[in-house]
Amino acid sequence: MDACPVCGVPGKSAGTCRNCGTDLMLLHSTSMMAASMERIAVTRLAAGDARGAFDASRRAVFLRRTPLSDAIHGFLRLEAKK
Repeated sequence: MDACPVCGVPGKSAGTCRNCGTDLMLLHSTSMMAASMERIAVTRLAAGDARGAFDASRRAVFLRRTPLSDAIHGFLRLEAKK
């Protein structure tokens, strides 16, 4: 996370914002879970498990939309239509 979502002060922190004191642990945990789902999607796709990859990519997009999660999920959606 590059900035606090409450006050906007830049700075990387996994605990609390150094400016306003907002607890950032849940946000950090959600971000880490989304990154994990992205990795699982790629791993399952490489193993030939398209359904598992699609499910993991859908969870990644739900937790945190990033260019990578959008690309993985978009690719899998297109492949499912073939």
